Amino acid sequence: MNSENFGLTADNESIQRFTLSGGGLCAKFINWGAVLQDLRFEGESNSLVLGLENLEDYLKHSRYFGATAGPYANRIDRGQFRINEKEVQLQKNFQNQHHLHGGTEGIGKRAWKLEDFKKDSLKLSIIHPDKHMGFPGPIKIHARFTLSDPGILDILYSAETERPTIVNLAHHSYFNLSGEKTILDHELRVNASTYLEVDSGLIPRGAPQSVDDGVHDFQDFRPIQSVTSSPSKLDHNFCLSLKPQEIRPVAWLKSKGVCMQINTTEPGLQVYDGHGLDVPIHGTDEKFMGAYAWIALEPQLWPDSPNRSDFAQPFLLPGEIYSQHTQYIFSKID
Repeated sequence: MNSENFGLTADNESIQRFTLSGGGLCAKFINWGAVLQDLRFEGESNSLVLGLENLEDYLKHSRYFGATAGPYANRIDRGQFRINEKEVQLQKNFQNQHHLHGGTEGIGKRAWKLEDFKKDSLKLSIIHPDKHMGFPGPIKIHARFTLSDPGILDILYSAETERPTIVNLAHHSYFNLSGEKTILDHELRVNASTYLEVDSGLIPRGAPQSVDDGVHDFQDFRPIQSVTSSPSKLDHNFCLSLKPQEIRPVAWLKSKGVCMQINTTEPGLQVYDGHGLDVPIHGTDEKFMGAYAWIALEPQLWPDSPNRSDFAQPFLLPGEIYSQHTQYIFSKID
């Protein structure tokens, strides 16, 4: 168990890096964005998650790499929704039309407070102020990360609010289990028979659609790259259930002798294959994080749920507690 200085934000906030170990895993977190910077099997040289080397790179280039996205992860159509007949307008930070991941200064891009730190666990908290990025509040959010047997990264989120608001949190790590150039040969399985079609703004339109089109069918293990000639272009919500459940297995990813299982309480899994990654991770034009180098698998509510009465709802009232339990479980396989 150790912590070290990781840098200062533009507001002169000290960011620390915390090293955890347990369950055969070693992890490094920073309290900017509650980011998981590094995760690997103990004694191994390759990280299983995408992490940047310094705070400056995160501030300039991170697309929520390893962060906790929120107060509302994913997209909201035009950044608008209604609470108690009053219209709420959030920041439009996606295509200048829609809201994404809490905005440019959401909780995934701000400093969190240390609450507790042990050899195998870390607890952080943050207060999202009233009207910040447009969200009613203030909203107090807690995140606890724990490493335990067998190979489990356990994530517990909770939130409370002083005014009616919306909350939908998501852990946003990007994974590559093989250390190879792309994840297109990784095999994915998702316990979902339907997914949400989206428009050009990645806003879901219409009812859930069957995955029987083949491109979105991951009910059995298959490579990320579709068997069709079309290049993979996944950035879709897979419908695991109609509402949150008791924690249960929902998805598996495997490659080169490593398997990751995802357990969650959430009704949706956003699958993004990284086709748009083109980030210069050291601030130069020489080293880029290329397309398909990593894949994000994000348990959460379905996108644009404040505007869709047919989706599980994200509304949180004073006196209520939002909670989410997600586990990423890593193992060696033949």
